[in-house]
Amino acid sequence: MGTGLIPVFFAAALAVLGAIIGSFTANLCLRWPRGEGVVVGRSRCDACGRTLGVGELLPILSFLATRGRCKSCRVPIDPLHWRVETASAAIGFVAVFAFGAGVQAMAIALLGWLLVPLAILDWRHFWLPNRLTLVVAATGLALGGWASTEPLVNRLAAGAIGYLSLAAIASTYRLLRRVEGMGRGDPKLFGALGLWLGIAAMPIMLLLAALVGIIVAIVKRDARSGREPVAFGTMLCVAALPAMLIAHISII
Repeated sequence: MGTGLIPVFFAAALAVLGAIIGSFTANLCLRWPRGEGVVVGRSRCDACGRTLGVGELLPILSFLATRGRCKSCRVPIDPLHWRVETASAAIGFVAVFAFGAGVQAMAIALLGWLLVPLAILDWRHFWLPNRLTLVVAATGLALGGWASTEPLVNRLAAGAIGYLSLAAIASTYRLLRRVEGMGRGDPKLFGALGLWLGIAAMPIMLLLAALVGIIVAIVKRDARSGREPVAFGTMLCVAALPAMLIAHISII
């Protein structure tokens, strides 16, 4: 087998793994806010409750085969399933071609998969669960050295600076305006991401997140007329991997 084929097969393997993880992620994002169990119990139709067969559990493919409807009740399946599965597969595939077929790509793909549920839950419910943020922080401590070229001390400093900076901004806004201007989960997430990215990528991520947030705010205001809150945690999740790539390219 030629060495040129190794990245392709590696990317395909991470894409398949990402799609499988995305299937679980979609269920988590739909069921957790409703107070339903995610880990226990077999997958079922959200409308009629029928337990799904093996052929209906194939990420992306089963959605295409059933044309997005339950075989029994014919109720449309929430498109979040195929969207999350596709996005998670894309994260694994792109990570290989952006960072090479190696441990770094695997670590960065893992970070991307962890950020997907946080991005969705914050976008839909303005909710950044502490348990998910803690997982991002813990894996950043353990695996961040594979994703970033910065030493542990720099990543620890980035985590502390990330949390304290946004927490200070949120506290100042709350003190001056007497209202919440930022969710309490945003500083925690920014700090957790610092343990992955290190100091160099943090300003890039914050800038990208702010730019995306401004665009989203303008679009939402034009679409609905009036001031709409922006899920800044989602913006941080979207900006994290591009910031890592920019920092990686600048180092090279």
